[in-house]
Amino acid sequence: MQKNDKVLLERTQKVAKAIRKEESGEKTPFLVFEVNEKLFAIPNDDILIITTGNIMRALERIDEPFTGIVNLKGYVYNVLDLNLFFKHADTRDDKNLIFLKKYYIAFCFDIIMDTLGVPAKEIMRIDTPEIPFIGSFFKRFGKEIYIIDVRKMYETYAGS
Repeated sequence: MQKNDKVLLERTQKVAKAIRKEESGEKTPFLVFEVNEKLFAIPNDDILIITTGNIMRALERIDEPFTGIVNLKGYVYNVLDLNLFFKHADTRDDKNLIFLKKYYIAFCFDIIMDTLGVPAKEIMRIDTPEIPFIGSFFKRFGKEIYIIDVRKMYETYAGS
């Protein structure tokens, strides 16, 4: 099987899985966290590990919103500080980091809020040109919670 065929097969399987999930009412688990008083979510399937503490090596000559690197189990992860992305100065020493599967990126953020299961029918599409990696959201706690599309985030910031 050629590479293009594999990619097409993977995409087809993902679409079929999403359709089955929506029809069954199955809930997708999300980790919800806060950055600059805004709520964001990442599907649990994209998360490798969550840590707190100052394990990041800050780099002076790196483009914002990246702030440094972390060596986790022999793999180097770029740290993308979501506070800097949203133009919010975070002066705390201890950082919360979400390490992502497959992409070797860790998100730095403020506060973990909760883990929620969300049915597909509650997830709504949104167009946010100013934040290209947000394509959908759901509502909880009387607020909109924006879902980070990890693949788009990688393509926008780290993949180039």
